[in-house]
Amino acid sequence: MLGLEKMMGSVLLAGALASCGTVRAMDVAPADRMPDDAACRTAGFYAEREACHSKLDARLCASSRLCSTYRAMHEAERRLAALESRLLDNASAAYASYRASDPDYLVDLERAFLQGRDAWRAYRDRHCESVPLLQGMSRAEAEGLTEACRLEVTQARVKEIEALLEAF
Repeated sequence: MLGLEKMMGSVLLAGALASCGTVRAMDVAPADRMPDDAACRTAGFYAEREACHSKLDARLCASSRLCSTYRAMHEAERRLAALESRLLDNASAAYASYRASDPDYLVDLERAFLQGRDAWRAYRDRHCESVPLLQGMSRAEAEGLTEACRLEVTQARVKEIEALLEAF
């Protein structure tokens, strides 16, 4: 019976932790202790890892190719998000007069753009995850190539959005 009580206690604790969100080492680390490269590699998914690496000391990060790629990707993603927001703002301002004849035009424009943005990011991530696997790389080596691919594809997307912005 004691074994069952322990197991139930573990299940309840796991459920309580799950309802509170994910706890990572970085979340409970002392404020004066910065994460290191190894901690950043296990910091969750892409955005969390990139944000973690962006906080590392630049000199420390320069000695790690993966760290510098994560940092560059973090900046590229921030730039892309800012450009996307600007594009949507510019389009909304340029087509504001359409509301008179087509009240849903701007709503549809924003919805379509945001859905396309999200689909593009999902495509980018799945495509870049497949690249090292298609090349037969070990999982230990795949992380670096995946992140380098994400950076390259994101930089190309930045150029696409910049070209669209030239129309405004």
